[in-house]
Amino acid sequence: MNTWVEERARVLDIWGIKPLDALHLACAESAQVDYLCTCDDQFLRRAKEVADIRVRVVSPLELIEEIER
Repeated sequence: MNTWVEERARVLDIWGIKPLDALHLACAESAQVDYLCTCDDQFLRRAKEVADIRVRVVSPLELIEEIER
């Protein structure tokens, strides 16, 4: 794991995202993925509150809707 991912996870934790979820999100941002799909409603809500998030955190239904466009 690199320093950027660790620091980003700490910042996301400050936003109220649980540490393991913050780490997953930081890794997704580092990998420059388009979407991070989750069934965790709390994580989904918190991630959508982050102002400078670099990946779209979506529910499975949102992902399906996006893919079908």
